[in-house]
Amino acid sequence: EFEAALRALREALARARASGNSMALASALNNFGFVSYLAGDLDQALAMMEESLEHRRQQGVRYGLAIGLDNLAYIRAARGETEAAEALFHEALRMAQERHSVPLANDVILGLATLLPLPAQAPRAVELMTFVLQHPLSWRETKDRAERWLAERLCHLAPEGAAAAQARACAITYEAVVEDLLPAAA
Repeated sequence: EFEAALRALREALARARASGNSMALASALNNFGFVSYLAGDLDQALAMMEESLEHRRQQGVRYGLAIGLDNLAYIRAARGETEAAEALFHEALRMAQERHSVPLANDVILGLATLLPLPAQAPRAVELMTFVLQHPLSWRETKDRAERWLAERLCHLAPEGAAAAQARACAITYEAVVEDLLPAAA
């Protein structure tokens, strides 16, 4: 099934290149790059996502660019390129804020939480991941990843530390989280 999906993505990419439609090409590259990331082919994912972003920048479609930056940041993070990932996440968060896209911003917040060093920043990571997980506008896929990554970080905290971090997550607002994360990018 996965191989069939890859074939379909290759065909869509070839059609998009042949059509000369920059928007279709950017989308096909983004989709293929994201699937490559999920499959663990980080070199291919990086190449596809960077080419997609070139097209998105030329198009000037800020929302599509923000999604691409978010995806590229996850790829950079998976490659161990933490500083580059953090800069991309911050840029994507600013754009998500401009577009008033809370679901995209929550995906970016999750990405930033994954970059926090463990065990030192485990409480903050747990707080941010819990925030994203409980937020009603988070995408289902974002919540699924938050749940998985949250479980990995909870083991770095004593039960009372985990409970305190999760309680803080329930008491903070979306605006406060974004305000707290964006100044670090300035």
